[in-house]
Amino acid sequence: MSRRAGTDYLGQLQTQIIMNRISLTIVLLGFIFVLPAEKNCQAQERHSFLPDSKLWISGDSNRSFWIVELDDFSGWIDLSVDEAGSFYVHGAELTVAARKIKSDRGIIMNRLMYRALKTNEHETITYILASAERVEGASADSVYFATVGNLTLAGITNEIEFVIASARSEDTYYFRGVYPMKMTEYGMEPPVAMFGALHTRDDVTVHFEWVVGSN
Repeated sequence: MSRRAGTDYLGQLQTQIIMNRISLTIVLLGFIFVLPAEKNCQAQERHSFLPDSKLWISGDSNRSFWIVELDDFSGWIDLSVDEAGSFYVHGAELTVAARKIKSDRGIIMNRLMYRALKTNEHETITYILASAERVEGASADSVYFATVGNLTLAGITNEIEFVIASARSEDTYYFRGVYPMKMTEYGMEPPVAMFGALHTRDDVTVHFEWVVGSN
C-alpha cells in the first residue's frame, strides 16, 4: 500500500470512528430524553362512574323506534395525567344488572327483552377494556381513544372495537361513544310479539356517556 493510499485509509477509518461515536451519542441521548417522559405521568388512579353517567340502547322494529335505558350499572376507569396535562386511559370495567334494564314500551317489551338476554342464566352484562390508544384532539383536554375490549352479553363474549370521545374539565373527565351491534352476534333472538305482528330488528346501538372524577 502506498503512503498516500495508507493516509487515505487512515482518514476514512477515523471518519468512520467519529460517525459511529456520533450515532452512539444520538442513541444514548434518545434514551435520556425518552425514558424520563414515561416517568412524568402521575400514578394511575381508579375513578368510579359518577351519578351523571348514562347508558342506553336504541333500536327499531317494524312498528317504531325504541329506547332501552340501563339505569342499574357500575364501573370504573383507570387514568393517569402527565406533566403537560394530557390524560391516558389504562383500564376500565362496566357491569350492568340485566334484570334491571327497562324499556320505554312497558312490561311486555321488558319480558321479551329479558328472554332475549337470557337473564335467568346470565344476570349481568360486562365490558372490560383491554387497550386504549390515545389520539390527540383539538386540545390537551379534548382527545379520542381507539379502544379494544371484551363485551359479555347473554353469556357470549366478543372482542369489540370503537372510538371514545373524551374531554376534561379540571378534575372531571367525560367519555362518550356509540357501539353498533347485532343481537344475533351474541346468540340473541330479536324479540317478537303479538304473534309476529311486532318484531324488532337485529341491529341495535349502544350509547354511553361516562363521567368520572373526584367523588
